[in-house]
Amino acid sequence: MAPSGEGSQFHDTYGYYAQGVDPSTAVLPEDWQSRVHKVQSGATNLRIGYCLDVVDLFLSKAVANREKDREFCMALMACRYVTPGSALALTPTMPLDQAAERALRARIRRWAKSLRDAGHDIAGE
Repeated sequence: MAPSGEGSQFHDTYGYYAQGVDPSTAVLPEDWQSRVHKVQSGATNLRIGYCLDVVDLFLSKAVANREKDREFCMALMACRYVTPGSALALTPTMPLDQAAERALRARIRRWAKSLRDAGHDIAGE
């Protein structure tokens, strides 16, 4: 079992996990660094963490397109943390070729349609 992260004892005990990453870990929009959120408080022992903005995290997961990523992205849209429009607006800034960008845009639209068809109030594009 991994000492931390997914599948760790911490994950099993508390039901969540975090993973340290660097900029090469994920495919992100060009200007993602302008939207990171600094997390620092007494609860972090004043250590600093930098968290991706939710739309950047969504796009990274949408590009990865694993089953768990699809579920996560659709939950972000269903809970209105991300709108299809906000995600689609950033797709041209993703480091993807034209075919991959078209596939990403189609995927986002397909997920939004699926959620709307299931009765979720998803904002438009």
